[in-house]
This record gives sequence, structure tokens and C-alpha cells, in this order.
Amino acid sequence: MNEPSNSCKNATGAYIGECPPTEAAEISQTQINKNVSCDKNQLGFSVGEFDNLQFSPGGEPLYTRTISMDAYHYDADKNGTFVQYNTHSLFGTTETMATNTCIKSILNRRPLIISRDSFVGHGVFGSVWTGDNKATLEDLMLSINQVMNFNMFGIPFTGGDI
Repeated sequence: MNEPSNSCKNATGAYIGECPPTEAAEISQTQINKNVSCDKNQLGFSVGEFDNLQFSPGGEPLYTRTISMDAYHYDADKNGTFVQYNTHSLFGTTETMATNTCIKSILNRRPLIISRDSFVGHGVFGSVWTGDNKATLEDLMLSINQVMNFNMFGIPFTGGDI
């Protein structure tokens, strides 16, 4: 899976947007309570604002099986300036970049990395698999367009299931 997954459930078994940090995390319980109970976080948007968008897949909140879109990531200075909604598409590419760098440093050769997720610049670090399909004629036509588009976007090694 090329996105941060969410396996956190509340007491009723429903998926929740963010898991509380582990006891080993460098954050206090006071800070956790402050983050969970605030009406607006430090970035100026309402809590849950990005989780109930009208185009959510299946009509479910976006935090179902992935982390909440209004979760924020900490930078090196722990400023919390990166909102998941704005960085969601970068996850697969940054994961591919890290894998590429690691394999190059260990094996001293260019790795073959196939990812389902991509963003601008991804072709430098890995290739793309266009995903599962139903093997229909329509899927075959779509896969030709997808492969040609990815080639134009600088990702020459692209493929689908057909």
C-alpha cells in the first residue's frame, strides 16, 4: 500500500482518523488532549474539514483505511506544518525515493521499484503499476492511455494487469 494506512478503531470498532501516539512518543498527554479537543488547529482549518468532502470514495469519510486528511505531520523542528490533505499524493513518491536511495547504497546498482502511487519526479526513482482492473475491453483501452500518459510524464516503465 502506497499510503499511510489507518488500522485504528474506537471502542465501537469504527475506524478513527488518527491513532493516539504510543507511550514512547515525545509528546505529552496534555498535548494529545489539546490536539484532539481543539476546534481549530494551528494551521487554521476546522478539525475534520477534509474528511467529509463530497467526492469521497464510497461516500465514507476519507480517514477510512487511511489517516485523517486533516492530520498534520511534524518537520524536523516539530512545527506540524504539513497537512495530510496537502501531502497525501507525495507519500508513494517519497517512499520510492527512500527505497531507491537505500537500495543504491547497499547494492551499488540501480534498483527496479514498482509503485502504485506517483507524483511529479517519480520516474527518476521508480516505475508505476497502473493497478488492478476487470480485464475488459474498456480497461484495455484505458491502460493504453495510462501507459502513454505516464511515458509523456517521464515514467518510461509503466504497466497494468492486462
